[in-house]
Amino acid sequence: MKTLSLLFALLAIPYASHAAKKGNSSGPDSPIVVGRVTAVAANGKSVTVLHQGRYSRQIEIGRKTKVSFVGMPKRARQLTIGYDAKASIKKGVAKYLKLTQSLSEAKSLGPDRTKLTVEQILRRSDDDRDGGLSYVEISRWIHHSPKHGPDHFEKVDKSKDGLLDTGELSGLLEKVVWWNLSRQSPQAWFAQCDRNQDGALDQKEFAPINGGEGHIENRFKRADQDRNGKLSKTETTSYISALLAE
Repeated sequence: MKTLSLLFALLAIPYASHAAKKGNSSGPDSPIVVGRVTAVAANGKSVTVLHQGRYSRQIEIGRKTKVSFVGMPKRARQLTIGYDAKASIKKGVAKYLKLTQSLSEAKSLGPDRTKLTVEQILRRSDDDRDGGLSYVEISRWIHHSPKHGPDHFEKVDKSKDGLLDTGELSGLLEKVVWWNLSRQSPQAWFAQCDRNQDGALDQKEFAPINGGEGHIENRFKRADQDRNGKLSKTETTSYISALLAE
């Protein structure tokens, strides 16, 4: 039960605010907007997005706004109420607006997910059996991140057909924490990151396990169970095991 409680807490971290450092997608006036499209102007020059499920934000679509439809078939690529959106706003106008089909609840690939090959992951996640993974399928089974997911998908969708094949999926998996952490044992991760070999990890040493600097303070605190500002091998192993657990 302790492992499951820690896992649920870790999964909630991306959506938590930090009192000392406010994220660029937090609050009613944030420059990054992430949420569901609730209205589309008749002239197509603005959309309203329910940011964070709380704040109604009207987003102007200017002449230089880059509008992209991520991981969806061509027939679905139109401004539509109900799509999910990520936008970067400057002076009230979107620099970019990324739209995805609405996401359903995330699911698990099963207790053996970390042992699957890329081809096996694709087959298990391919709900409509069309041979490739849409953004909705990726988000449901592999990487559910309304803020970062559209960016990762766009970068690896080299063919721009809205589906990831095995080669493109390999590129996306490199951005997925559970996949990367499962490539070696928790003990090996600790030994690799303990650069000064003092038997504990500080926040800087923890960064490779965290997948970078994003949300690192909150995640480090979650892993630091005895609150001494250092992660022991046991704490590091517990943290990684919780992320990989089902």
